[in-house]
Amino acid sequence: MKPRREKHHRAADQVDWPGLLRSGVLAGAVALVVVATLIPSEGSVATGSYAILAAGWCVLAIVWCLSLLVDKQPGLELGWTELAAAALIAWHTLAGMVVLGNGNGRYALNSVWLYIGYGLTAWIIRQTLRTAAQIRALVAAEIWLALLLSAFGFYQYFYGFPQQRRQYEANPERILAENGISPEQQAERIRFENRLRSVEPLGTFALTNSLAGLLAPWLCAALAVALAVRAVPQQRRTLLAALAFAVVLAACLVLTKSRTAYLATAVGVVLVGLYCRPSGWRLDWRIPAAAGGMLVVLGLVAVYLGGLDAQVLSEAPKSVLYRLEYWRATGALIADHPLFGCGPGNFKSVYAEYKLPQASETISEPHNLLLEVWATSGTPGVVLLLLMVVAFAVDLSRGLRQAPSASTDSGDEAKTARRTIFGGALAGLLLAMPLALADDSPLTIVPGLGSLPVAWLLGIPLLALCWWSFEPWIAGGRLLLAALIVPQVVLLVNLLAAGALEFPGVVGTLLVLAPAALCYSRLSGEAQAAAGSINLPRWIPLSHNATPVATIAAILLTLLCLFTEYQPVLYSTGRLQLAKANWRTGTTEQAEAAAQKAAAADPRWDEPWRFLAELRLQRWLASGSEGDWQSFAAAADELRRRDPRHHLTYYARGNWYLTAWRKSGRPDLLEQAIEEYRETSVRYPNWALYHAQLAWALHLAGREAEALSEAEIARRLDEATPHADRKLRMQQIVDPQIEHGKTAEQVVAGLRNTVGSSTPQGKSP
Repeated sequence: MKPRREKHHRAADQVDWPGLLRSGVLAGAVALVVVATLIPSEGSVATGSYAILAAGWCVLAIVWCLSLLVDKQPGLELGWTELAAAALIAWHTLAGMVVLGNGNGRYALNSVWLYIGYGLTAWIIRQTLRTAAQIRALVAAEIWLALLLSAFGFYQYFYGFPQQRRQYEANPERILAENGISPEQQAERIRFENRLRSVEPLGTFALTNSLAGLLAPWLCAALAVALAVRAVPQQRRTLLAALAFAVVLAACLVLTKSRTAYLATAVGVVLVGLYCRPSGWRLDWRIPAAAGGMLVVLGLVAVYLGGLDAQVLSEAPKSVLYRLEYWRATGALIADHPLFGCGPGNFKSVYAEYKLPQASETISEPHNLLLEVWATSGTPGVVLLLLMVVAFAVDLSRGLRQAPSASTDSGDEAKTARRTIFGGALAGLLLAMPLALADDSPLTIVPGLGSLPVAWLLGIPLLALCWWSFEPWIAGGRLLLAALIVPQVVLLVNLLAAGALEFPGVVGTLLVLAPAALCYSRLSGEAQAAAGSINLPRWIPLSHNATPVATIAAILLTLLCLFTEYQPVLYSTGRLQLAKANWRTGTTEQAEAAAQKAAAADPRWDEPWRFLAELRLQRWLASGSEGDWQSFAAAADELRRRDPRHHLTYYARGNWYLTAWRKSGRPDLLEQAIEEYRETSVRYPNWALYHAQLAWALHLAGREAEALSEAEIARRLDEATPHADRKLRMQQIVDPQIEHGKTAEQVVAGLRNTVGSSTPQGKSP
């Protein structure tokens, strides 16, 4: 027995625990990247859908720190890029803390944790990638993910969306009711029907441009892989597969009709041809980089100075004109908030104050990544972002001069890399489904096949196909460093006109490829610095006293995430959903109790208080008691305290007080409604409906001259907007005593024609 025990102990001593932990962390990182792409990501700020992922990245950070604790020679991969990124995240966090007291605190915290999650994503991948085979396997897994979304896009285009249209045509009233659209909400019905008639695939996103933004860079990556192996007979399988995958990605990209992605892809294809060939002439990378940087700086200056005008491109397509309108309004916002911006997560609330009268919509982000950071984090934020890009170029500049001609990984290392990366991808696919279904994701069940999600039926066979196709290339293939950089350029070009930094499913491409490129540049043997240059060492050894400190810091960060986002968001969301379900079934007491628990669980979230105010107002309308009124007023004030800059906060309060005035006849309630509507018009000055609503309230108060003035403003704004769904004829004035079916346009026309002839308690003009 003794020899057997000694053999067992020797085997245990030979286990590479740091390596095993790093591999586990890398597999977990791949899984979380896959999950972030497959679950709805557009609600990361508004609904806190990223909360689970942020907590997951914090837990992975703890495990990575544990790998340092058991490592005999712990150390960090560190360069200028990591320092610049840390500074950007720190400033973004500071901007979020500043806005907590005067903006939507829940949105700010969600955005702060989103950026921290981004930083942890890139950091963990940077610290756990060790071999070229791992990098190639990571690229192959990401191409699989893009291929899966393309296949899902085809499913939507040829089956899912046509089926939804047939269901709507069969019973439109039922479908509208299920989506919360009442018969009098004509504008909402038009927007819903327009979305229903749209044939562009969405994948797992809410916007087709988001899907296109993910497909474009990985299409270029597939082409780069094909170029790298085209002259290697042993990798003919990979060549044919990469070309076939590129065709599939290109076909789905065409269906999205995203002009921005088309342009970015064209740029990417040119760059692939110039820089991703194993041999031949290449243009010096500094020339296009300098030209692009100059254009970016000039564009930022033009926006800040108001130099970008819609008339500059008056003959351009509407999409370009729309973006110029967004950017002009964002430039005005930035000019008023130069230091910290309007605050992370609060762009949509503040943007309405600057929106142009003719603009199409109240956007959630300015459709430009630089303006998005500038508007939400201030001038220091965008400067740090640009410095991070420069730092990335500095860290890579030497590695761009040379790359390994072939893999130096052993066969066992290549097999381990495949198992780690593809195992993580499979885990992410399986884990994403329950999370996506819980969030009512479009990754739905296939009719007639039980409870099998579409993504499983598509993703698992495609994953096996990619494993088989890329196996020779992962084991001993070649990949130029430029092939990791060009897809990033493609995505950045797309983000300059599409934005979406708050969509982790889109930004994940950068978070994977940037650290992979930094790792690959180190493997390229560029450790020798140029004479006189200033470079941080890539590998920083850590003392064994520092690793416990890092572990404690990771644990504290995880606890902070759990108590400020994960637990409040998940518990409060669940309680509020229960409250609404109870309200629909008529159990109002249970609904209020659940809503109060939701409000207590997340003190910074405004939605529970909005629901409580609605519920308590209905109770007061039925009872008329002073206690019920005070309860409603308290809820309405709590809503304003938690979301003090959004126009919808004041519009809702105005509607509530106007309804209460109709019930009680108290003049002070009508005056309160007028003040709320006036504040609504200040927060969103260029929407005709708000001025029409204010005009009506002023008319009810007998202030006819002011009512006429607001009615004229409403008419002018209505004439200025070219968008049918935003016209007054598609809107309704809120007032229980207005004749059903009468539009805001008719009310405004009546006020202008009959001003001075109505009394405060008079009927609708």
